[in-house]
Amino acid sequence: MDLELLKEIGLTEGEIKVYIALFKLGSTSTGALIKESQVHASKVYPILDRLMEKGLVSYIKEGKKTIYTANPATTIISYLDKLQSKIAQQKLSAKNLIFELDILKSVGKKDTEATLFKGVKGLKAAYNLAIKDIKKNEIVYSMFLPPVADHLVPFFVNFVTKLSKEYKTKQFLMFNQNCPEAEAVRGLPNLNLKFGVPQEYKSPAEICVYGDNVVISTTGGDEYITFLIKNREISNSFKNQFSSIWNQQSYTLTGLEGVKSVFDESLNYGQIRFIGGNWGIVKYYKDFFKNWNLRRENKKVLWYDLVDSSFIVDEKEKRDKLQYYLLKKLPEQVTGPGVTFLYGNKIVYIIWGQETIINVIENRELANQYSKYFDYLWNQNVKTYSNKEGVKELLNSMLKTNSKEYFAYGGPQKSHDILGNNFWKNFHEKRVKKGINAQLVFHASLEWWGNKLNNYDLTNVKITNTNFEELTETIICGSKVAIIVWLDNPFGILIEESLVANSYKKFFDLIWEK
Repeated sequence: MDLELLKEIGLTEGEIKVYIALFKLGSTSTGALIKESQVHASKVYPILDRLMEKGLVSYIKEGKKTIYTANPATTIISYLDKLQSKIAQQKLSAKNLIFELDILKSVGKKDTEATLFKGVKGLKAAYNLAIKDIKKNEIVYSMFLPPVADHLVPFFVNFVTKLSKEYKTKQFLMFNQNCPEAEAVRGLPNLNLKFGVPQEYKSPAEICVYGDNVVISTTGGDEYITFLIKNREISNSFKNQFSSIWNQQSYTLTGLEGVKSVFDESLNYGQIRFIGGNWGIVKYYKDFFKNWNLRRENKKVLWYDLVDSSFIVDEKEKRDKLQYYLLKKLPEQVTGPGVTFLYGNKIVYIIWGQETIINVIENRELANQYSKYFDYLWNQNVKTYSNKEGVKELLNSMLKTNSKEYFAYGGPQKSHDILGNNFWKNFHEKRVKKGINAQLVFHASLEWWGNKLNNYDLTNVKITNTNFEELTETIICGSKVAIIVWLDNPFGILIEESLVANSYKKFFDLIWEK
């Protein structure tokens, strides 16, 4: 067997011996593995840990004993894909490093002035010197801006305000995430704000360009180190980099910082909309969500939530208490693994997880198309429900109405067989408790249940003859019409339209009067 490939993809001699031994032995404990691989006992466990990190080996517990197994050989391909992804990320990092090295090379030239400042006073001095020679109506750029320490917020706000009002500059400010100082300067003339920096452009320091001056500073840390560089070539290089990032229409964010970036920015708009919402933010970032939602409600930002059809409402009571929140269920046909989040000109696609992945696209035309798609889904008046649980949900939704009248005809024995006595008993008790009066026409096969229901308040049941069709049941309540087909795997259709409901009600009246 040629094992050279395993060496080429980064496995050590010891890792190869253990990996091959696991294929020979199958599932095994370390005792047999040490003997077969001929690797010293003290080295086997670290080797197994590294193989598991690579995704090539897994383990299970059998009592107190740990059993190791080589994953299917095809996981070698998965490992290669992982390496390829890592190399791609390293290439992006290398491009940024090359750019920074070129800057350092330029700094060494004679026509460059570079000064190092330390501390808060030094930081303020550097920024004030940087704008000393700035011209009116000049364009200035600031990127990778972090939330600054509380005691620096007044300085930052006054500095940006001065540039805007006194110098009449046009400012482009790119923040890592939303923050108090950004909110404080929002609305100033000729000020453009963006939030969220693409993953490949992350930087530990902020960079600001004022004419030929470049300020590189660490205002977001505990120690304040600031460089002031005066060089036209360097300044132009940073301007080009800034333009590239600012005009980028799509980028990727990850983790909690990415979540904060898009959710905080969304609070600057009057409404936000989700397609396929599943409350992943509560599952993975509960503390952040509580704080964010409180700010949303204080700002009265309206939240439209089209919930994934497979999403079980585990925390219904909590959602019912939300303010400025509207929820509808997304049709099964358009559900997917991720969530689409819409605000402003941005389309944000989120895949929730321990390391959440967020893809952001900023494009006015595309955002308008998504808005139309959302409106279509939100305003649709016909929905379908599949299987027993779906039909239960459909029936319960009929009681979510201001109407105090409920009409149904065609109820067969099979409806009771499929959903069960407990469901129907609870359903009608809930209806009576809500004060909804029911007129029900049952098939003769369900006469026994109709006789029991006639003893309920607000309930009047009639029975049809045995020739009456017993496959479908039609229910009218307010502006809603539900049509349920009672097959072994039932399904239902909900129509929300007053004209349609009135038409079905007239047909019901004819049946009722017979």
